[in-house]
Amino acid sequence: MPTQRIIKSTFIGLNNEPLRNAVVQVIHMKGNTIDNIEYPQVTKNFITDREGKINFTLWCNEEGERASFYRFVLPGGDTFDAIVPVGTSDLELSVLREGGGDSSAPQHQSVISFILSSLQNTLILATPSAPGAVKINSSSADPVVYLKSETDSLLSSKANISTTYNKTEVDGLIGTKANSSDVYTKAQSDTLLSNKANTSSTYSKAEVDNLLATKDAISELVDVTISSASNGQALVYNSSTSKWINQSLPAAGETNTASNVGVGGVGLFKQKTGVNLEFKNINAGSSKITVSNDAANSEIDIDVTEANLTLSNLGGTLSVAKGGTGSTTASAALTALGAASTTSLTSHTSNTSNPHSVTAAQVGAIPTTDKGIASGVATLDTAGKIPDSQIPDAITRDTELTTGLATKADTTALTSHTSNTSNPHSVTAAQVGAIATTARGAANGVASLDASTLIPIAQIPTTIARQSDLTTHTTNTSNPHSVTAAQVGNTTAQWNASQIRGINVHTTAPTNGQVLSFNSTNNRYEPTTAGSSSIASLTDATITSPAQSQILIYNGTSGKWENKVQPNSHPGYKSGLSYLHTDKVPSAGTLSLTTGSLRYSIFYVAYPITISQFIVNVTTAAATGSTFFGGIYSHNLSTALPDTLLASNTALADATGNRAFTMSLSLNPGNYWIALSNSGSPTVTSTGTSNTFIGSNFNFGASSVPIGSNSFGYSTNYTHAALPTTAPTSTLFNLNISPLYWLTIA
Repeated sequence: MPTQRIIKSTFIGLNNEPLRNAVVQVIHMKGNTIDNIEYPQVTKNFITDREGKINFTLWCNEEGERASFYRFVLPGGDTFDAIVPVGTSDLELSVLREGGGDSSAPQHQSVISFILSSLQNTLILATPSAPGAVKINSSSADPVVYLKSETDSLLSSKANISTTYNKTEVDGLIGTKANSSDVYTKAQSDTLLSNKANTSSTYSKAEVDNLLATKDAISELVDVTISSASNGQALVYNSSTSKWINQSLPAAGETNTASNVGVGGVGLFKQKTGVNLEFKNINAGSSKITVSNDAANSEIDIDVTEANLTLSNLGGTLSVAKGGTGSTTASAALTALGAASTTSLTSHTSNTSNPHSVTAAQVGAIPTTDKGIASGVATLDTAGKIPDSQIPDAITRDTELTTGLATKADTTALTSHTSNTSNPHSVTAAQVGAIATTARGAANGVASLDASTLIPIAQIPTTIARQSDLTTHTTNTSNPHSVTAAQVGNTTAQWNASQIRGINVHTTAPTNGQVLSFNSTNNRYEPTTAGSSSIASLTDATITSPAQSQILIYNGTSGKWENKVQPNSHPGYKSGLSYLHTDKVPSAGTLSLTTGSLRYSIFYVAYPITISQFIVNVTTAAATGSTFFGGIYSHNLSTALPDTLLASNTALADATGNRAFTMSLSLNPGNYWIALSNSGSPTVTSTGTSNTFIGSNFNFGASSVPIGSNSFGYSTNYTHAALPTTAPTSTLFNLNISPLYWLTIA
C-alpha cells in the first residue's frame, strides 16, 4: 500500500475572518493498481472548519506505476497541480502550491525509464577506442567497472611477490578494455572474491590466488566429497554430513519384490522391472462405480454411483422378506404373496351364509337378543299387544283409576284452593316471566324512575353526554373536531373579497402571471404584471448552464447571485462506474464479520441515480455454503435511523473477490442505509482502524468533544435470514469500522 501524508492549511477571508465550510477539491489525476488494490482516478471535496482550517490525507508520490499526481481547486476557483513528496511530517498546502508538479517530470517515471532516458540523452557509452560513461581507463582516478573476461583471465596471474594486490595493480593487470556489455562492477568482483583481506579496497595475494582459481570440477565444490571414484558410480546425498558422496548403484535394482496375498480377489501387483515395482491401476468397470484419487488423505476412494443403478440392470429376484415377490412370473408372484385363486374368489362371493360374520349393528338392525330386555325393545304378545310387565308404572291401569276416583277431593275444598290469591304454590317472579322488585336500580337489574318518571342521572352511563357536556362542546371555538382547511374547501373560493383590510379591490379580472398590488393614486388594489418571471432574467443574478441540485451563492465581487455546485456535494455520477459509499475513509483495512449481527452503513446520494448493484470485497472466504443477505433501506428523518427496505438480494460469502448484490433501484438525493448480514466468518475490505479519522462525527454526532468516537452507522443483533421489510432498530450498537461498499450506476 502506498505511503500517505497529511496536508493542512488555513483559509482567511475578508475582514480577517476564517473561511468556514469552504471547499477544497482534490482530483487524483492518475489511477493505479498496487498489491491487487485499485486506486482509481477520483475527485474528493474537503471542508474547512469554524477556524478556516483544513487537513486531509493524500498518497505520496512513489516511483513507477505508483505515481500520484493531484490537481487542487481552492475556494474562489484557483487551481494548481502538484505531487506529494515522500515524507512523514505534515505538509502545508502552500508548499505544494509553490512547488507545483508536472506529470512528465522524472518523479512520474519509473527509475529504469528515467535512467535509460538519461543515458540516451546525456551520457556516452564507452567504445573499443574511446572511454565513455562506463569508466574502463586504468589511468582514471576512480574506475567504476572491470570487464568480466579480464577479471577472470588477468587476475589469475600474480602482480608481485608480496602478500597483497592493491587496486592500482589490479587495474594495471586488467588493462584498458572498451567492451561495456560484459563487465564486472567492483561490487560484483567483491562478491566473487567472497573474502576480503580487510574493509579497505585491497585483497591479500593468497586470497586472490585461491579465490580466483577456476572451480571447473565437481570435486572442487564445497558440498561434494569424492573418494576413489570408479566407473558407474553416482553422487548420493548424505543428510548427516550435508555432502554429496560417490557410491556404486546396484546393477539390477534392489533385491526385493512384491506379491499379491489373500485367498480370493484380484491382486494389484503386476511385476518388477529393474528397481521399479509395477502395479496395476484400479479401474471402474462401468459407470455404476467411481474410482477417485483422494490425494489429501493418501487414499483411493471407491464408491457406488447410486444414480446409475436401475432395476433393469440388476439380476436375480428380491425375496418377499425384502419387499419383493421372489418370482419371475405374475402367477408365481401372486402365489408367493398369498393371493387367492379365481375359484376361491367365486366360491366366496356366492356364499350367502354370512362368511364375514356381519353383525346387526353393522347393517343398522336390532339384535333379537334385545327383545324384552332393559335398554332393548318391547315384545308383543299373541294379540299384538305389549305385555303388562313391559308397561311403566307411570301409566295408570284401569284398576288404579277406579281406586283414585274414589279418593278425589270434595267441591268445597277444591273451590277454597282455586280461589286462594295469596300464592298458595309459592310461585316466583322468574316462574311467571317477571322481574323481581329487588332488581330495580340494582346492578344487572332494571332502571328505576324518579318522582318525575325520569331515570335518575346516577343510572345513566357516562358514555351518554349530559346537557352540560353538550353545551361545553357546542360553545367550543377551538376547532374541537380538528377540521382541516381541505375539509372546508380551501382549494375552492368561499367568497369574493371586494376589500382587503378596508381597502377596495379593483373589479378588473387579472390575467395569467399578474399579481395584486396597491395603487396609491386610486387608493385600491389592482392586478399588475410582475417585473420578471424567472431568476435568470433578474438583474442581480447570473445563471450559467444550471445543473441538477446546484444552488445560488452570492458573489461579493460581482454583487450577483450565481449558480454553483453545493459545497461538499458530489461532482456527479457516470453510468457503468462504481462509487464508494462514503468519503469518510482515512485508509482501507480489513474486517472479519462475525455471525449474529445486521450492520447498517449510511450513504448519501447527491443526484437522482439508478443503481444496478452494490459490491462488497471478500478478502478471506467463509466456510463453504456461507452467504450474505444485503439490501438498501430508506432513511427516517424523525429517528435518523434506517426505515423501510427498498431492495435486497443475496451473494455467496465462501469465495474471495467482489460479491455483487444485483438490483435495479432508482434513488433521489438524500440519505440511505446499506444493510448486511452474513453466515460464516468472511473477511472483507473495510474503512480501516477505528478513530483514525473522525469525519463521521458530522453524520452521527459524538458523546464527547472535541474528538468523539468514529462511526459509520449501527449494528444490531440479528439471526441470519432474508432482510425484513422494516429495519430492526430496537437495540443498536455503534459501528466504528464499516465494510466498504461500491454502488454501480446503471
